[in-house]
Amino acid sequence: LSDKNRIKFIIINPRRGVIKDTNGKLLAHNKEIYKVYFYKQKGESYETILEPVFDVLGCSPKNRLSLLKLVKKASYLQPIVIKDNVNWKTVVKIEAETYRLPGVSVEKSFVRYYPWKAKLAHVLGYTGLPNKKEIAAYKLQYARKAKIGKNGVERHLNHSLIGKFGAKKGEVNANRIIVRDLLVEPSCPGNDINLTINIDLQNLLYNLLPKSNSAAAVIEVATGNILAICSLPSFNPNLFSTEFDEVEWNSVLQNKHSPFTNKVIGKAYPPGSTWKIITSLAILESGIDPRETVFCNGFIQVGNRKFKCWKRAGHGNVDFYNAMPFSCNCYFYKMGIKVGIERIYRVARALGVGQKIGIELSGEAQGINPNKLWKANYSHGSWTHGDTANSSIGQGFVLTTPFQLMTMISRVASGKIISPSLLKGHQKNFSAMDLPFKKENLEIVRGSLVNAINSHRGTAFSARIREKQFLMAGKTGTAQVVSRDTATEKGASRSHS
Repeated sequence: LSDKNRIKFIIINPRRGVIKDTNGKLLAHNKEIYKVYFYKQKGESYETILEPVFDVLGCSPKNRLSLLKLVKKASYLQPIVIKDNVNWKTVVKIEAETYRLPGVSVEKSFVRYYPWKAKLAHVLGYTGLPNKKEIAAYKLQYARKAKIGKNGVERHLNHSLIGKFGAKKGEVNANRIIVRDLLVEPSCPGNDINLTINIDLQNLLYNLLPKSNSAAAVIEVATGNILAICSLPSFNPNLFSTEFDEVEWNSVLQNKHSPFTNKVIGKAYPPGSTWKIITSLAILESGIDPRETVFCNGFIQVGNRKFKCWKRAGHGNVDFYNAMPFSCNCYFYKMGIKVGIERIYRVARALGVGQKIGIELSGEAQGINPNKLWKANYSHGSWTHGDTANSSIGQGFVLTTPFQLMTMISRVASGKIISPSLLKGHQKNFSAMDLPFKKENLEIVRGSLVNAINSHRGTAFSARIREKQFLMAGKTGTAQVVSRDTATEKGASRSHS
C-alpha cells in the first residue's frame, strides 16, 4: 500500500463553550452522542457496503436514496455522516459488523443541546453547518462539517464559543479505521459565557405570555442587564442539532406568526400611547407650564380632519399632571403641535427610539422616528400638523421595537443613557452619561407614570401592584396594526400594547 492509502487525516472539532445564565445555570451545552460515518474508498461498491448499514439503522427508501446521492457526490477526503445520534443498541450492532463493512465506523461526537428548548430560542439561537460565505469568513475550508452559530448569541459570539480546531494524522487498516496515531495536534475548547439572563425569570415570563403572538423583555435599570427576553411563538433550537423531527419541523414552518422572528428586537410596531412619555418630556423641555390646560371634548380639528380622543365624551380641562394618567389624546395632539415635531424627534432619539441600539443578537430592526427630513427623503410630501398630531400619540409614521421601548423607559427611570446588554461582566452603564434633559422635568414625567398606574383615574389602575411596600410606574399603550410591513400578517387587523 502507498503512504497515501494507509494514512488518514482527521480534523478534530473543538468542544464548543457552554452558555450559562447570570446564576451559573446551564442554558446551552454539549451532549455526547454517537455518529455513523462512511469513508468513501476507491474500488469499493458503496451501495453494497451501505445496504446492511441502512437495514440496521432502519432508513426509509427515501432516506436511503438521499444518502446514496450524497455519498456519490462526496470526495474521498472527508467522511460522510450516515446517521446522527445513534443509540447504544445500534452502535453495538454496527460495531459487530465493521469487519465486513470497509469505510464504516461509529465515532463519539458532541452536539449542541438546549435544555430550555423554545423558552430561550430567540436569545441563544442555534448552531448549524456553515454556508460558503461562512466557510470563507471562519476559514473552515478543511472543516466544512463543523457546526457554527447561526443565530442569537451562538452567532454573535461564535468567535469566542467555537474554540480552536485540532488535527490528527493516523495509520488506518483496510476498513479505513485508525489503528495508530502518528501525529496529534489537540483542539482547544471554546470559551464559556455567562449571560445576564435569569432563567427562572425567563421561564416565568414565557409561561405567562400568550403563545400565539406576544413579546416582552425585562431590564435591570441600574446596570442595563437584560434579565429576560421572550418572543412567541417560538421554536425548539434542538431541531438543528441532530436529525430533526419532521412533524415538529413542519408545525414550525406552517405557523403564520413567524416563530423564527425575535419580535422583541426584530419587529417594529406603532407604540401607541407609550410614546406619550416622549411627547411629555418634549413638552416640558420646551418650557411649557405643566399647569397649562387643554380642553378635551373628545376630538380636535386639524385642517379638515378630526383627531379623536379615545374617550368619546372627552376629559374636560386637562393639564400635564392629568394628561398622562388619563392618557388624553387631545392634550398630546395640541401640545405636540405646539412644541413641534423636531423637538419630539430629538427627545425620542436621545431615548433610543428609531435607531439600532446595539445588542449581542442579530436582526435588530431600526424602527421609524419621523420628522420633516425623514418624510421628505421618503417622498411622502411635506410635513403637516396632522402628521405631528399622529406622531404625538405614537401613531402615523412612528414605529418602534419592544426593545427600544424597554430602553426608552429605562433611560427615563434612571436619567442615564442606558445601553442594554446580555453579557454578564460587560456592563457599560455604571458610568453612563446623563440624559440631556433637566432633572426636574424627568422627575415630573416619572411622577406622571406613577399616577398612570396608581391613581384611581389612571388607565393602568387595574394593573397596579396592590401591596403598599411596592410602587409601580408605567404607561399603557394600544395601537391598531394592519399591514405585514408594520407587524402582522397581511389582511389582519388587531390591537397590541
